[in-house]
Amino acid sequence: MPLLDDHELLGSPESDLADTRGTPAEGLAVYNKVKHMLTTISKVGWNESTVSIKYAANFLETCPAAQEFSDGYLKQIVSILLDQEHVKLQSMANTGGVEKKCVEDSLSFSVQLIATALAMAVADPTRLSPNPQLLTLAQIFDPNRIFYVKPKHAYGSTQSNDNFRKQLIKTFLEYGGAENLAKYLSTLVSSGFDKCGVEMDHIALLVDGLDQALKFHVKLAKTQAAVANNNSSVANP
Repeated sequence: MPLLDDHELLGSPESDLADTRGTPAEGLAVYNKVKHMLTTISKVGWNESTVSIKYAANFLETCPAAQEFSDGYLKQIVSILLDQEHVKLQSMANTGGVEKKCVEDSLSFSVQLIATALAMAVADPTRLSPNPQLLTLAQIFDPNRIFYVKPKHAYGSTQSNDNFRKQLIKTFLEYGGAENLAKYLSTLVSSGFDKCGVEMDHIALLVDGLDQALKFHVKLAKTQAAVANNNSSVANP
């Protein structure tokens, strides 16, 4: 298995890793493998990034090992993922863009995990501060991360990948993350931001992401109401 440059991932990705739930025991084995890679060479495998985050998201509420892994290593994994150029991943030969899907699946599982972690923190004040997942979420919401932007060397019709960032915000909303983030930030306001271990720039990213999520929610509600009214008019001419 060749070693790649810093901030890249190792191995050959598989395309069907999101289809199985796994077990806590399987998760523990993957967590240990990923922790070893991150602590010894500061890298992680394509497959291991997806599987480890998926298992941690699935078992966060019931498995202390999943909580310990996500608190200690999710931020580092997400940072590596967001340092990938989406155009380069999409164009990798002989894989059909599986690398890009691997990053997208990993980030989607991360958003689900963080939404759950925030719900747990709101329910249990002892987990409120400091919360390591706030920094990770701020990274995911940051529109200037490499995975979202149009590469400087790209030409022609190449687009940014910001729509995927917006999809992640939508997923965060669907998992109840926006409501619990609002509650969490409200708690920080009353207790003092200096106690949460998150800089104001990161808080600004979180608030902006929350604003986008709420705007999407309002837009969706209006669309659903319009469709319902239209259906009612058709049914009762």
